[in-house]
Parts: sequence; structure tokens; C-alpha cells
Amino acid sequence: MLDHIFMRCPNNERCDKNMASRKNVFMTIRFCVSTVFHKTVNMKSYLCSGLIIGACLAAPTASQATLSFVGRGYVILDANGGGNSYYNVDNSSDHSTASYSSTLGGLTIQQGQSLYIGGNVQTYQPGTGTTTWIGYKLYKGATLISENDNISLSYNGAAPYPNGNNDDWEKLASASGVNVDNSLSSGTYTLQVWFGANNGGTTIYDSNNNNNYSATFDVTAVPEPVTLALPIFGGLMVTAGLARRFVFRTAEQAV
Repeated sequence: MLDHIFMRCPNNERCDKNMASRKNVFMTIRFCVSTVFHKTVNMKSYLCSGLIIGACLAAPTASQATLSFVGRGYVILDANGGGNSYYNVDNSSDHSTASYSSTLGGLTIQQGQSLYIGGNVQTYQPGTGTTTWIGYKLYKGATLISENDNISLSYNGAAPYPNGNNDDWEKLASASGVNVDNSLSSGTYTLQVWFGANNGGTTIYDSNNNNNYSATFDVTAVPEPVTLALPIFGGLMVTAGLARRFVFRTAEQAV
């Protein structure tokens, strides 16, 4: 009669313990109901069944289970308004997105240009009350330039991959990301990132075993006005020289 309450868990790998707990709950409820209706009815039987059934129905279900996973993350960067670029942090099954490592494919910005950061990550178990975030630290050499340890991500529905059982969270860099700094001097910078999630009293991290995920990018100096003018000046000189030769040849032909 109560079998419809105990549906098969959608994720066998992570719900074995939960299924075992449900089975015990079902057996206990069946015993109490049998005691009430198939034996002598008395106040103690009602009390026993009421207490146990109430406690069993209040037990956590799959959607209320403890937060146990945060991962499959992406760092999202927008360099000077160029749009969102995704970098795969730890999704080993994604072979098409650039990896968040090394030099980010040669990412370079000029002094004064912006670099916005956002992120995408998955959590399990699904349920209410979960919050997620991406944090970063920006270094030049060993010097910490800027940091933000709690850039909140918004709920983005059920993650379609790998099996639809995880929750998906995202903040696009171009829409609402955080500018790591737009007053950087020229040089090479290291951007360290990590992800976190919290539900109730449980907080977990995806931080490359506490080492954070790291990648570098370059900031180049803005060319001086004189430097910019040299190619223009050179082009004018060449044009003037060609024009002068043309005038002389025309004059010679006229004679």
C-alpha cells in the first residue's frame, strides 16, 4: 500500500545508503500497521505506530539528503568586453572546451583593459537551501594583487550532463562577472580559482586538493603616442618620395 512512497532512487551510485534506509522505514511502518489492525487494538499499539510512523516519514528523502558533491566546474572569462570564454577546470569528460591551465591559449590584455570572471559548477544532491560560489586570488609573482573568495553563482536548473541528477550553477562573466582589476601594470599574472558549496551545516570545496586551479595571462603596456605615430610618419615619407619621383619623370618626358 505504501510502495509508491519508496520509488527507485535516480542515481544508484550515490543513493545506496538512502535506499537501504527507505527499505528499513518501509518494513517498520508495515510492522506497526500490522500491529494496529491485525492484533488487539489498544492505546499502546496506537502510540507505538503513531510515534514510529511519524519519525519514519520525517526521515530525509533523496532530495533532502546531505550535500555531497561540487565539481565539473568551468571558469568563465571576458577579456575587455570580448564575450564569455569557458575554461574547463576539472570536467575530465569534456574534451572540447579549453582547459583552465598554462597560459589560457595566450590570453593577453592591455593596461587599463578589463578582465571579468564568472563561473559554472554542479552540485549533488539537488534540494533547497544550497548556495555556491567561485573564489579567486590574483598574483604577480609572489605578490597578491587582488582577491574575492565569494562570487555567488545563480541556480541554472538541472545539469543536463552527465545524467540530469545534479544541479547546475552559473554566473556569466560578461553579464554580471567581477573585474579582477583594470589597473594592472605590464607583466605576467597568475589567476588562482576554486569553487565552494554550502547547504545547512555542510560546506564542501572543489579546490584541486587545496592547491587551487591556476593559469596565467599577460598584460602588455599601452604603446606611447610617438610609437604609434612612427608607422604613420614612415608611410607619409614613402608616399612623398614616390610622388616626387613621379613629378621628376613627368618633367623629363615633357622636355
